[in-house]
Amino acid sequence: MDIKEEKKAIRRRVAELKGAVSMEEKLRLSEIIMAKLEVLPDFIASNTVLLYYSLPDEVQTEAFLNKWCDRKRIVLPVVEGDDLILKIYRPSMVNVGY
Repeated sequence: MDIKEEKKAIRRRVAELKGAVSMEEKLRLSEIIMAKLEVLPDFIASNTVLLYYSLPDEVQTEAFLNKWCDRKRIVLPVVEGDDLILKIYRPSMVNVGY
């Protein structure tokens, strides 16, 4: 198997594993992860934080984004055409480029 086939197989397996976790469990685990993040000294000391707006199969970040966007500048990577740019998050953002 060449490297491209191997990568495809790994991506399929990761997708299967992600799919096996219920949304309820993803939300529960996401809350734990985000709680650990917000007590880190680097996070506490930061004025600007680069994060992502989660897709359904990822660690859920929306509640965290909304919690902190008034206290810290939250920056999200956004795809525009062929470019990846950074935009400051605002709760009113409906489509952040995903």
